[in-house]
Amino acid sequence: MRQPAVQVHPTDRAGARPHHRAADAAEVAAAALLSAVVACLAWSQLGWLLSWHFSGAQSLCVGGTALLAVMAVAFRRLGPQATFQAGVTAAICALVSLGLASIVKDYSYDGQRYHQQAVLALAGGWNPLRDEPLQGANSLWINGYAKGPWTWSAAWLDATGNIEMGKSLHVWLSASAGLLAYGALLRLPALGRAAAWWIAVLAAANPVLLYQWPTHMNDSLVGSLLLALASQSARLALSPSGGSRAAYGWLAAALALALLPTVKSSGMAYGLLVCVAAWAVALVARRLDLLRAVTLLAAASLLPAALLLGWNPYVTNTLRHGHPFYPLAGAANVDIITGNSPAGLQEAGRVGQWLGSLFSESHSELGDSNQPAFRPKWPGVVTGQELARFSSKTDMRIGGFGPWFSLGLVLAMVAAAAAAARATSRAMFCAAALAVAILALTLAFPEPWWARYVPQMYLLPLVLVAAVLAIAGRGVWTRKLAVSALVVLSLNALAVAGTFAAGAAVRELDLRTQVASLAALSSADRPLAVSLGEEPSLGLRLSASAVHWRLAGERETCGQWVTLHQSGVRICLPPGSAAKYQHESPAVLHIKSFLRRQ
Repeated sequence: MRQPAVQVHPTDRAGARPHHRAADAAEVAAAALLSAVVACLAWSQLGWLLSWHFSGAQSLCVGGTALLAVMAVAFRRLGPQATFQAGVTAAICALVSLGLASIVKDYSYDGQRYHQQAVLALAGGWNPLRDEPLQGANSLWINGYAKGPWTWSAAWLDATGNIEMGKSLHVWLSASAGLLAYGALLRLPALGRAAAWWIAVLAAANPVLLYQWPTHMNDSLVGSLLLALASQSARLALSPSGGSRAAYGWLAAALALALLPTVKSSGMAYGLLVCVAAWAVALVARRLDLLRAVTLLAAASLLPAALLLGWNPYVTNTLRHGHPFYPLAGAANVDIITGNSPAGLQEAGRVGQWLGSLFSESHSELGDSNQPAFRPKWPGVVTGQELARFSSKTDMRIGGFGPWFSLGLVLAMVAAAAAAARATSRAMFCAAALAVAILALTLAFPEPWWARYVPQMYLLPLVLVAAVLAIAGRGVWTRKLAVSALVVLSLNALAVAGTFAAGAAVRELDLRTQVASLAALSSADRPLAVSLGEEPSLGLRLSASAVHWRLAGERETCGQWVTLHQSGVRICLPPGSAAKYQHESPAVLHIKSFLRRQ
């Protein structure tokens, strides 16, 4: 006899299921964190529109006020217990994100070349709505790209003097998305709290995030916002009715949808595709209420975000260049993919590229490599050399979701197929719709092989696993397969995070040793000559480390130039100081010496 597809938990005295209070707190905390970011960007945009002097402290205060306003409304609707939990959770997430951002510096190529340069320009008074476009190196990208993350970073730079604080947006949005996923999973009747927590943490710990969190790159932000939208889509689709509790799901979805266009141009495209997918699912499910709600949501959040928060670049690009997605699309588009593609990749079709990357050894070797782009391997097979590549790459091209992601995906697909054969439910229908949407969003992108551009692909096995564990009619072996997939994906995340963290620690120790040495060799009377090249923001890094410096002349001669770690900045050592200069950390040198002896 077939078991029922959905189990019902007993209700508590307040009439809510046991886990719903925790779900409410998680959703309120996430909505509060997202509202702080949107309010900060909106206030900055208003200031530029009215030609006010940019004040990072004002923008951050407005963001904090929005966060407190969400908490105040939650207190009236949900009571003190859920509100207190939400407030503590939001505070912890904010402090952790800011603390992590300040610990490790941005050593990425893109971050140092133009992301930080854009932040420096905005904090320095450039008004993207009123002033003329910037000129000079990398100005093409600064003028043409979305400016949401840069605005957030500029606010922190202006308020604190620390350009690294803006990187907090990675963990800030990831935590928000993870909380929303946790709240949505807790509302599935047959899914326990431990499983909900496990899946939500894994979903938030996207490998793209794990190697971009200490940078000003923005790809992980898109992944976090798409996770927020995916979780709330499932949560609202499975809700039997609306009401005050569902209001926070709609608020979070609106905020995430509004932020997508402000992050990058692909975020705008993804936002439109998400709305199309939601309309399609609502029509198939014959949920006219959801169809109307999604239409209102898109009109109230996505459209204003593109036209108001995203006036520069979308409207300005259209007026200046005839296309909102300039310089990456349109008649005068700039090709940034060919030179960044591994050898022989373009010959494969889009589906072939996607599959080839998923089931290939992870690497980032470009067109000058003698080896093929795709190096097929059995799922689960990994070498130390492959894993070591994650220690320094912030944009792993092939196999970018980690060395064991393919094995986790295969296990999740087998488990889902077995579960679907045993029982059907609304949860399985929702999971199938989400899986199709994830695949559609991935294959719709011209480069589905590059993980940083399709971070949503990472969610596919997790959606399938959540559906399997939420179906009451599952078998023992089906459940074991799903749990095995979670274990494999957890090991994959730990491997990527640990390897990259080790590399980041080495880079940070080396830089701190170097700048401390340079500070000792410089003085106010004898500043060091520095050539910043295309990385002007790194002057802040030197000043923050008490290095006295000045800009080197165009034809200035020097007895010995040294290069600042992980950059193109050159620094002239004073005559006779080479013996006192330290380029690497002694601790790092000892570790390298020990490893060579093994």
